[in-house]
Amino acid sequence: MPISAGTIKTADWDYRQPGKIYARLTLNPYRAWQNAAMADFLRKAQSVD
Repeated sequence: MPISAGTIKTADWDYRQPGKIYARLTLNPYRAWQNAAMADFLRKAQSVD
């Protein structure tokens, strides 16, 4: 059975009910920093080659 967006529910961490699919959505306050750090790392890795 294919999963549609309407069948995925959002809930707190580790909340489960039989027969239902849950996704955990959280705010990451460090997202911008993580993206910059990853981009910097990849730029440096490319220059090594």
